[in-house]
Amino acid sequence: MSSVVLLIIYAIGTRYYTNVPLPTDLLGYSYFLSAYVGHFGFLAIAAWLLIALPISLVIPNQWLARTLITLASIFIVAS
Repeated sequence: MSSVVLLIIYAIGTRYYTNVPLPTDLLGYSYFLSAYVGHFGFLAIAAWLLIALPISLVIPNQWLARTLITLASIFIVAS
């Protein structure tokens, strides 16, 4: 599930990187790719932390917390 969310985030992120001119040398291109993966990977982790961590800390029942985290994640991805 999390790899699907990462792929969706990367697909959305390509929209923003199409406006940036591509580097001409190999070092610049490798930095461009590593920054792309790093920035959008961090956005996925930050979004998960903002959703899952508070729910898991507030709700002591593990099954209910997982259910609410899943529903919140689906709602955010769908909207």
